[in-house]
Amino acid sequence: MKITKPIGEFSDHGAQLHAVHSLVQCLSEWTAGYSHRIDVAIDEDMTGSWDLDPIESSFREIGFADLAENLAFITTIAAFLESLFMQCLPAVEPRFKEAYQEDHARFQRYRDAIPSFWDPAKPTKNGDKIVRRITDILEASGLVRFMIPDFPRVLDAVFRYRNQMIHNGYEWDREERQRFARTIQDEGWSKWFSVSTIGKAPWYFTTTGTFRRVCLELCDQAVLAFAGLAKGD
Repeated sequence: MKITKPIGEFSDHGAQLHAVHSLVQCLSEWTAGYSHRIDVAIDEDMTGSWDLDPIESSFREIGFADLAENLAFITTIAAFLESLFMQCLPAVEPRFKEAYQEDHARFQRYRDAIPSFWDPAKPTKNGDKIVRRITDILEASGLVRFMIPDFPRVLDAVFRYRNQMIHNGYEWDREERQRFARTIQDEGWSKWFSVSTIGKAPWYFTTTGTFRRVCLELCDQAVLAFAGLAKGD
């Protein structure tokens, strides 16, 4: 992807985006290679013994290798997006020539302090999270139309899963597993997350290929949108 001049003075988000894509490709190749090595080990064990414990252990290793890849993926995506919006949204303010949605809660709060309106560190309502702040800025300015369809849901899923993986590791406690399983159902994320189970209970969660693609599309489109704003397109 060719990206023109970045909107931030010191940040080359196009180059960062290329690095994100490269890492995702490396992660995919690493997991495929790891799974192949496990398959070979299983085949060798099956030819020499009927002891299934090593095989069960190997399948668990594959699962945790997948989780390791997911942790690397989601933290990379979340870090890239958070820094992108934190840097680029305030830089949009002097370039913004369109009308604000004056009935939006964020504009109502910051109508007399427009630089604060564009700052994702500033809440719309006390206690709201970074995803809500970013979405409010884009919606109240009308710039959300330059993002991918379903932008708020995708961004919300990225940060919720990121937070769980960072704070709870690979195997979350039972309540957190059940809560996230309900969230997947309530938010309609079943095409975005796979659930591994023990019996009927959720065990761990991984991202699907569909979700990874839409995450990369979100990153691509956001960088293109800000590059266009930098040029005045």
